[in-house]
Amino acid sequence: MKKLSLRILCALMAMLLIVGLTACGGNGDTESSTPTLGGSESGEPQGPGGSGDSNTGGEEATTTTNPDGNGTTKKPDGSKVTTTKKPDGSKVTTTKKPTGTTTTKAYVTTTKPSRPKTSLAWKDVKKNIPSSARGKTIEAVDWNEVSNVPGLNAVNSKFARETGIKITYTVIPYNDYFSKITARINADDAPDTIRIQNPNRPNLVNLQPLDNTGYDFYDTYWDQSTLDAYTFNGKLYGVNVTGSPIYCPNLMFYNTKLIENYMLDDPYTLWKKGEWTWDALFDICEEYLKQAGDGAIGVSFMAREEIASSYGLPTTDFNRATGKYTHNMDNPLYIKAWQLYAEMYSKTGMISTSLTNNDAFDEGKLLFNSVVGMAVRKGHIYFNKLRETGVVGVVPMPGVKGQSKTYNYLAEAQAFGLAKGSKNAELVPYYLRYMFDPANYDMKNYYGVKNAEEVINAFRASNPLAFYSLWSDELGMNNAQYTDKVRFAGKKNVPSIIDQYQPMIEAAIKDANVFMTTL
Repeated sequence: MKKLSLRILCALMAMLLIVGLTACGGNGDTESSTPTLGGSESGEPQGPGGSGDSNTGGEEATTTTNPDGNGTTKKPDGSKVTTTKKPDGSKVTTTKKPTGTTTTKAYVTTTKPSRPKTSLAWKDVKKNIPSSARGKTIEAVDWNEVSNVPGLNAVNSKFARETGIKITYTVIPYNDYFSKITARINADDAPDTIRIQNPNRPNLVNLQPLDNTGYDFYDTYWDQSTLDAYTFNGKLYGVNVTGSPIYCPNLMFYNTKLIENYMLDDPYTLWKKGEWTWDALFDICEEYLKQAGDGAIGVSFMAREEIASSYGLPTTDFNRATGKYTHNMDNPLYIKAWQLYAEMYSKTGMISTSLTNNDAFDEGKLLFNSVVGMAVRKGHIYFNKLRETGVVGVVPMPGVKGQSKTYNYLAEAQAFGLAKGSKNAELVPYYLRYMFDPANYDMKNYYGVKNAEEVINAFRASNPLAFYSLWSDELGMNNAQYTDKVRFAGKKNVPSIIDQYQPMIEAAIKDANVFMTTL
């Protein structure tokens, strides 16, 4: 009898335990304890109340949850946290402090929703613009003139007419760009959205996560490779859209007249046949130099990282699995790539002593010119006269002979991000969505170089890797100091130069990895 009673008691206890666990789990979905993003200019995660302080007052927060998963939590300090569950499984959390003056929204992913199979049309996106937005002004900041994007002035005007939101487009010269933006942020005079060059510290330090806007970036209209490149610790810092004409890969330009006059192999034809390699480029250069004589130059580079990047091995990189910066300086293929650079540089006229040697290109002395992709656009300042005469060709960067995969590094996505201290943060995604949309531009009159659109689209389709460069203030030096040493070293001395600089770059990486933990 005692044994039976004991069994009944155990069964009852088990049932009570199951009921208790069910009550704690709600509808059975697994939810993480991801903190609300936002609430501070630095963009660091804060506690659920938005202040960053833990509850030490002894009182417990009270929570009211509705059957649909929505709920409100009242905290001991009087603030309220309202959670609204969206159809895609994500949640928008609104924190209202007791004064009622501060409201912050954050996009919190508890269970990552699947990306939609189709992208949202602008007419559907526009419906979500708050009615209070009319009459407000968004300030966008760039280091290039508006004329570098054909039709951008008209696009900004059309956006203002459609939404009632005015656009101020501010240009800050590149040499002062990052420091002036930082100064404005510190003076509480921040712009709203700023152009980003690369996913590295000088760019990220002035940004807050775009997640703070409350906008849902899981729409496939946003370019996935750019989102991947600018996502750190689960937070998004930069965007572009799929098929955007405002896209800036590093491309190889060439003088088609010189190719024809000296009866050289056509780079575009080689690219289409899958034979566009560094070996092919240097062979063409060698033949050109032999025929053209004194003053002729084979190729000019933009950053000198081009050959190493085509091996998939830039000097510094970012490991997504570990969330840390790393380097490739001890990789034998990296050393081989720089030895090729040094070897070619030692040949008179093969490689220009100047980066982006547009002067020699304009004068018809330079055969190949590695330049930013913006130079294919009509009206761009680079070799404008040559484009008008139709003697400029363009192809992607060469690949490595015998290498099964072609690595394309996106030196600059021409992405935009959300400035710290933005006064109109929730409106920024709508402007960027409109500003990047190719449907808002006259694409038939956008490019000024033959085959440009085909080359850029092919580059985009290759799912290019972002260029996680660590130079300038991170290293206490710039790219040229290191690469100058390498190119002057001669092929056999390249390994010793790389060994000399490796500790310096490793120290910079260590410092950068500490910074990444603050994002």
